[in-house]
Amino acid sequence: MTVSVAVTGMGAVTGHGLGCERFWSAIESGSSCIRPIERFSTDGFKVKLGAQLGSRYFTDADGADGPELGFTMAVMAGREAWDQAGLSTREVAPGRIAIVLGSGLGDEGDGLHRLTEKVADHLGIAGPRLTISTACCSSTNALGVGRELLADGSADAVLAGGVDVLTPEVF
Repeated sequence: MTVSVAVTGMGAVTGHGLGCERFWSAIESGSSCIRPIERFSTDGFKVKLGAQLGSRYFTDADGADGPELGFTMAVMAGREAWDQAGLSTREVAPGRIAIVLGSGLGDEGDGLHRLTEKVADHLGIAGPRLTISTACCSSTNALGVGRELLADGSADAVLAGGVDVLTPEVF
């Protein structure tokens, strides 16, 4: 039996700013978000440029540039994707919603799976919670694992994607 799986919502928090609309506009116009890095000192690095989300997109309450930045970005993108999908926990039981979060290094100060747990708790996701860490392809692999959870009936909806914070270690 073939199971149809569809992407019904997307969320984005990128160097271009918040939201898919801003991200797609930047892609269509060919604009770049590569600029001098401000989050940390680049002394000792040959390269001084990178794609970073500036604190101008957050309020102090959002945790901009703090140890919770990855969590904040993942929650913002997750909410946008959920809203785009037009789903509610009245339509899909929280225990039937899975999260698959890909990340190379996670969030500053948090282990990889702890970040997934915090995002799931914050968004009310009570189903399977999986963390994928396969370097640069973590997010892509998270999408594939999410598809498998839907196809094998382990979940009725999956929030899948990835998050990484630009840190000296990632850079």
